[in-house]
Amino acid sequence: MIIFKRPQALAGASVNRRLTGRLTETQARQQYPDIDIYKTRFTPMKNTLSGIDEKALIKMIVVRGSDRVVGIHMAGPDAPEIIQGMAVAIR
Repeated sequence: MIIFKRPQALAGASVNRRLTGRLTETQARQQYPDIDIYKTRFTPMKNTLSGIDEKALIKMIVVRGSDRVVGIHMAGPDAPEIIQGMAVAIR
């Protein structure tokens, strides 16, 4: 499941989309006792090369015992294109 949401501000950045795939962190904590959360905030490559100071955020929710990804979330430029492949992979 991918949920498209309205644009949101991310630390002053102009964000095109915020996307959610599968479980939220709260849902994952209810279903699995042992999860790890991986988050990263970065400047997309095209922005680095062009000098645009726009950031993106990716958050991955993983079941610790099996390393199974049960949730993926992204906010930032081109989020729909990037997360589409990730969401298909975690189905």
